[in-house]
Amino acid sequence: MKKFIFSILIIATIFFSCGNEKSYKNYATDESVVSEEQKVSSDFETDKKNIEVERKIIKTGDISFETSDMKKTRNMINQIVNETKSYISSDVINDYSYNYTTHNYITIRIPSNKFDTFLSKLSQNVEKYNSMSITANDVTEEYVDIESRIKAKKELENRYLDLLKRANSVEDILKIEENLGVIREEIESVEGRLKFLSNQVAYGTLTIDFYTTEEVFREKHSEFFQAFKDGWENLMYFFQGLLTIWPFIILIGAIAYLIVYLIRRKHKNRRKNQK
Repeated sequence: MKKFIFSILIIATIFFSCGNEKSYKNYATDESVVSEEQKVSSDFETDKKNIEVERKIIKTGDISFETSDMKKTRNMINQIVNETKSYISSDVINDYSYNYTTHNYITIRIPSNKFDTFLSKLSQNVEKYNSMSITANDVTEEYVDIESRIKAKKELENRYLDLLKRANSVEDILKIEENLGVIREEIESVEGRLKFLSNQVAYGTLTIDFYTTEEVFREKHSEFFQAFKDGWENLMYFFQGLLTIWPFIILIGAIAYLIVYLIRRKHKNRRKNQK
């Protein structure tokens, strides 16, 4: 009887050992991880094809122009900002003494559907742009790719959570939780990138540099150009005066040439007599 009970205990021990080994192989081995990731990767490619594509455009612009009234121009820009429900993210004023200019650099975040309206309203109040650069960057493909990756990784996360519920040993649990930690880090990373892209798509970025030149600088430039103009006119008057007395110039030149000739001849004759 004792031998029979002992035999049953041995058989039960072997049975449970095999069961634990089977559980580990099913839920915590590298082959299981690879299998889950392959399934999700296949679903990921299928989902990308089925997602409806809505164009995702990031709009940016840089504008520069001169103004005669900084305060008036700033008030005009503030008014357009309010009308388009935009906001100013950066505001810097610089005075440059070397060329007597004052610059106001403003970075404005504008709702994408109001970006063109903002530019139109601004153009109505600016006589001439010194420079203008507007770009539209299509990030639709990257956007769709990230959304699909997030969906795929969350699906993989759910599958590992399901495996975790069915794990029967500490070793299984630790292995699955390690994989879950890696997946969650990846999800946070791509969600951060998606959040950044979403913000850039929702709000375009426009940088405006408007500046004024101080009156003293304009006056100095005006005096310089006036002096140059006066000098040129005086030079023209001088040549015109020469043209009116050209016969006298030729006569004086001829007399001077004759005097020099006679002096040189006299010296030459004197040298011959000394020899």
